[in-house]
Amino acid sequence: MATGARDLTKLQRIIRLGYEMQTEDRDELAQSLLKQRAKAWRGAIEEEAHKAGVTRKAQGPRGRDLDELRQMSVSDAQSIYTTYNRALENEIQRLYTANPRGNRRYYIKNLDTWTRERAAWKNRQITLQTNKTARYHAQQRFWDMNGARERTYRFSGPAPVCDDCAAMFAAGVVDQNFVDATPTPLHPNCPHEWKSLGFRLNVPKQDVWMG
Repeated sequence: MATGARDLTKLQRIIRLGYEMQTEDRDELAQSLLKQRAKAWRGAIEEEAHKAGVTRKAQGPRGRDLDELRQMSVSDAQSIYTTYNRALENEIQRLYTANPRGNRRYYIKNLDTWTRERAAWKNRQITLQTNKTARYHAQQRFWDMNGARERTYRFSGPAPVCDDCAAMFAAGVVDQNFVDATPTPLHPNCPHEWKSLGFRLNVPKQDVWMG
């Protein structure tokens, strides 16, 4: 609860229990995010391999790659858990301010609407962030493990609506050091990523690392 906010009433505490995320919800979310990231990771590996003329299926993620994707997912799930429960309590406080005499039906009706509307945009944001971070990790690993040379990139995606993304588009063709310093996504809900313009692998096609 925010510092200085009034204590919840007994009714509000009961209502909150019905809507808040529990630790088991957080852990299930972490597993779901990991599954989503693994799929995006394999897709990105195969996409980069295809550019080099390799059509094999990606393996894994496993070992170090699986651990890193899992850590991302656990961290994201914890952040979502904390943010959601804080937002829920703030919304309950807002509803009380709007109608101090509100009953159980009042809270349920309004919180049902709040959770539905919040999920409509928040779930899209989470999915985008999850896929972007997994794809970036996979691309960098593919290039590193296969000794990719002469890597150049250009910022790609829809027309920018913020100064940070506009600056990346204005940068034009950039090298690996530039990309490492400004990994995507640049911000929550960012639809852009660095698109590889070309590279040369340092291994024969039959030896290309695929995870």
